Amino acid sequence: MKRILVAVAVILIGITGCSTNLAIPAGVNAEREAYDPENDKFGDRITLTWEVPNNGSSLKYRIYRAWAVNAEGKLSDYTLIASTQQQSYTDDLINGNVQPGIIYYKVSSVNKEGKESALSQAVSIEYMPYG
Repeated sequence: MKRILVAVAVILIGITGCSTNLAIPAGVNAEREAYDPENDKFGDRITLTWEVPNNGSSLKYRIYRAWAVNAEGKLSDYTLIASTQQQSYTDDLINGNVQPGIIYYKVSSVNKEGKESALSQAVSIEYMPYG
């Protein structure tokens, strides 16, 4: 039975393109635009930064977002929102139709063959429009 489960896991990893050999981006950080006293509100952009994986095989990074919007803090599914070759990404929430609540981000690295690493640890930030 163990051999069958291992074979299924190997097949699934091959199908999804996820590779455990790729380094996962670390030190993911999220910062919201500073408070704007003239308009009495915070900015509607969140900038993410992360450390480049040590193996140097990453060609680009994929950014995923989820959020908790209800009173119980139920988390939505993570959705791919962007891909970049930079070590940072700015999420322009005003155009993203994001609900108020806590926003979570994860980042993965992708090599030249298109293989994607596992997702990084989540980073979260509270988002309340106009406040």
